[in-house]
Amino acid sequence: ILDDNGRDILYTTITYLDGTPWVMVSYVSQSHILSDLDSLLITIISTFAVVLIIVFIVLSITVGKTVKPIKSLTNVLTAITDGDFTVEIPVKGNDEIAAMSRSLQDFVSIMREVITDIRDVSNQLTASSGATKELAGALYSGSQTQAESMADVKVTIDQVANGVQDLAEHAGTLSTVVTETNQQGSHAREN
Repeated sequence: ILDDNGRDILYTTITYLDGTPWVMVSYVSQSHILSDLDSLLITIISTFAVVLIIVFIVLSITVGKTVKPIKSLTNVLTAITDGDFTVEIPVKGNDEIAAMSRSLQDFVSIMREVITDIRDVSNQLTASSGATKELAGALYSGSQTQAESMADVKVTIDQVANGVQDLAEHAGTLSTVVTETNQQGSHAREN
């Protein structure tokens, strides 16, 4: 290191030797003292950079291994919330994520059974509704036939009523004719 004038800076020490009039003067240049510190500083910075790179790589691998199952589980959950219960849920390890995956796998299995049961009930209802439709058709046809029969009975009753009325009218006419004949017969006997 040079001072403002471009000269090397020196460090000096003065030591008096006991029992003698001698003085020992030592000096060393600042650049010589700091050269070891500079190489130490370069070693520390290099070591720090290497350690930092190693830590970054280890963290990336660790975070990747931790985040990958979470991303996979998130994708499965998204599929399930979209109504897809056919997804397979991978379970690896014994950590909390694996425990959640197992629980989710149990849930999906139960939901599959419920959906199957609902589908079976729906099929049964469809079959029952078909039978009910056929029965309703048969009842309707029977009621139509009965209505036609009732109409025929009404026509017959109307005809019988008309016949009875005609008969009553003819009976009345016959009674009048008989009465007149009796009267004429009585008149003829008298004459």
